[in-house]
Amino acid sequence: MLTQAISCDPPTAWTSPLQDDAIPYHTRYYRRRGRPSMKEKAQGQQYLTLDEEKALIKYLLLMSELRQPVQINSQARTRLGPLRNATLD
Repeated sequence: MLTQAISCDPPTAWTSPLQDDAIPYHTRYYRRRGRPSMKEKAQGQQYLTLDEEKALIKYLLLMSELRQPVQINSQARTRLGPLRNATLD
């Protein structure tokens, strides 16, 4: 009878539903205080918007089909590195 009276549920004040997942403590700590995730931070630092990026890819692919050289400075070349093998959807 004594075991029925004692609740085994921990108080919700010091536990979090995030603890059940494999999320590190510091990640939960910073999320609660408003720090953006790495993905959100990267989206905020993106050089071009999604529409501008698609337009640039379309233009570069068109120039490539027409065999027209396009000069890109070294700074832009590093930003466009992942777009080298891009194709439009």
